[in-house]
Amino acid sequence: MLQNRIVGVRECSPKQVVKALLLINPSNPLGDIYSPELLLDIFSFCNEQNLHVIMDEVYALSVFNGSPEFYSTLKFPVLPNKNKVHVLYGISKDFGIAGLRIGAIHTRCKPLKNCLKQLSFFHDIPFPVMDIAAKFVDDLDWLKMYLSIYRQRISEKFKESIDYCKRMGLNVRDSSGGFFLWLDFRPRLPINLNTAPKGFLSAHQLALLIKIQLTLFGLGASFYTLSTGSDNIT
Repeated sequence: MLQNRIVGVRECSPKQVVKALLLINPSNPLGDIYSPELLLDIFSFCNEQNLHVIMDEVYALSVFNGSPEFYSTLKFPVLPNKNKVHVLYGISKDFGIAGLRIGAIHTRCKPLKNCLKQLSFFHDIPFPVMDIAAKFVDDLDWLKMYLSIYRQRISEKFKESIDYCKRMGLNVRDSSGGFFLWLDFRPRLPINLNTAPKGFLSAHQLALLIKIQLTLFGLGASFYTLSTGSDNIT
């Protein structure tokens, strides 16, 4: 499906130039974990199409107990075009410290590295922030303990959230990572979706969220879903 979409855009709309493919692994908003086999297929296809691949692994450690193992792009010994594969990571999600804006990009593309070096001159990370991050990243014993507790807690909370939403009559898509739910509101919508007035869905879904006391709501349309009434919450 992905290959067909990209090729279709290039064939039908020559002016819409596709330069790169951006992926999030584990996926946001679905929480899927891409298998090594699927990743290699994607890299091979992008190499054939002369596309860059930007892989965001910001949720790399936020995987549930019993889920498929997360396989980082950096673990592949060989890539079809290593100079066009770029990996992103930041500590704000996995460690729950959104206030510490620290991220990294791993790339072998020299023009991109040169560009980033120029930009980073104006966006240095403050030394106190770097010092805080370095201390807990260097403590391997603490990291092992933290990740064990963290994954157990997000697994438990995810199950609790699913059970609660199901009691509210909402279907929840199964997930393997991240901390968001993909909900199907259609069983609770008291109107034919094909004849719903503009703005009705978002208002009605928001009312349901207030009722179940959830805070961050993303309309499915924002994620280009093909199913009206399917939305994301965090």
